[in-house]
Amino acid sequence: MMRDAIFVEVREITGRAAKGAESAALALYARAGAYVKIWTSHPAWRQLMFTAIPGHPPVEGQAAFQDLVKALEGCVLEGTSDSVDPQTDSAHLIAALHGLVLSRTVMTAFPWPPLEKSIGDMTQRIARLNVQPFEHAT
Repeated sequence: MMRDAIFVEVREITGRAAKGAESAALALYARAGAYVKIWTSHPAWRQLMFTAIPGHPPVEGQAAFQDLVKALEGCVLEGTSDSVDPQTDSAHLIAALHGLVLSRTVMTAFPWPPLEKSIGDMTQRIARLNVQPFEHAT
């Protein structure tokens, strides 16, 4: 099914974005930024990813979501996140990032903060990170 193929591609893209990050927190920031980049450059993918299709559970979508959960769990383990529920915090993060993209798409005249700042702020707050985006980046 096309949606499964999209989720496979999304997993590859977000995984590449996070690969080689100096810390789990920077990997999570990179993964969040990759999601936003994918959804802004492929709006039909975003729409299909968030559409329920009767009789077709989003197995690959769940795998993609678990990648995000594992990324946040990595932050908890390294001490850069105070999350006590990475599953729920990851659900909130993915919903917030989706809302960020959708809001900017339909409210183009609104004076939004810079996109990278929004991604970083949302990720930091929702994932309860105690490091700033790109704080340790070289």
